[in-house]
Amino acid sequence: MPAPHLALVTDDGRTPWRFTHHALVRAAQRGFARDDVEAVLERPTLTYPQRRYGPHRHIVAGAGIAVAVDTATRTVITVLFDQLDPAAARAGTHHAGTAAA
Repeated sequence: MPAPHLALVTDDGRTPWRFTHHALVRAAQRGFARDDVEAVLERPTLTYPQRRYGPHRHIVAGAGIAVAVDTATRTVITVLFDQLDPAAARAGTHHAGTAAA
């Protein structure tokens, strides 16, 4: 369940998240369309803080995708394979070392 402060979709259905160029490149390299990433942002199965890189950093995950976001600026920083998703590992999408963006 996402944290209450993560309003993931606006009332009109548009995503309020801004994607960095890096995030779009990483998503494409990993075979994820922007729509796939936006679906995870709308309905994550897991959300947790990742403060190693800043106080407002979170990982939002679901459907084999992990998305690093900055909640203060509502920015998608990078897109990774969800290493905690066993289905992603079975499907061959789990790659060691993908945590480094």
